[in-house]
Amino acid sequence: MKNIFQLLTIISLLCLLSACATKEDKAKQLVKKHVLQRLSDENSYNPIEFGALDTAFSRVQEDPTFVAYKEKADAEYNEWALFEPQSKKYNALRDTINRFLESYQPKPIGWKMRHSFKANMGMGTYDKIEVDVVMNWNVDSVYYILR
Repeated sequence: MKNIFQLLTIISLLCLLSACATKEDKAKQLVKKHVLQRLSDENSYNPIEFGALDTAFSRVQEDPTFVAYKEKADAEYNEWALFEPQSKKYNALRDTINRFLESYQPKPIGWKMRHSFKANMGMGTYDKIEVDVVMNWNVDSVYYILR
């Protein structure tokens, strides 16, 4: 009787575990949901392939320090470009940005998954699209999509 109980417990646990979605399954569902929300004709969505779930890294374009340097440099350039195209302050900011870019180390920020699909993208064209979807570590929110 004890063996039967153990066997039923193991079978129940296996059934329960197989019903739980893996992180990759959750990512596929999140990617599909996010893509469908952005299509003008979601009925035309035809998934082709979901890539592997992989670590996503920060991009320099979104780093707050880089953004602040870039905004200062752009403002300086816009203010003085007509009178003095290569102002000392602008050149110093540009050099700072270049040093920052050379030393930038991307940091892990979550997961990414590549997804290719066909869909009606408006104007009657049925195009093949490939995107990288970057999401948080819990696989419940999308940060951004790269095309």
